[in-house]
Amino acid sequence: MVAQELFKIISALEMTGVEVTLTGMRPELAHSVVALGVRFYEVKLFNNLHQALKSFGIVRK
Repeated sequence: MVAQELFKIISALEMTGVEVTLTGMRPELAHSVVALGVRFYEVKLFNNLHQALKSFGIVRK
């Protein structure tokens, strides 16, 4: 259920022009997403927030 709602939210955001980035997806949710065949083609995925911020050029000194 969470995976389907997440997909709906991402779809709605993309329709409004928002670039979606996901971080820290729990293994249970990731498994559900794969099992449902949901594909996040335009979504940037990162293991954690640190990796996501680093990719955007935001680093802690």
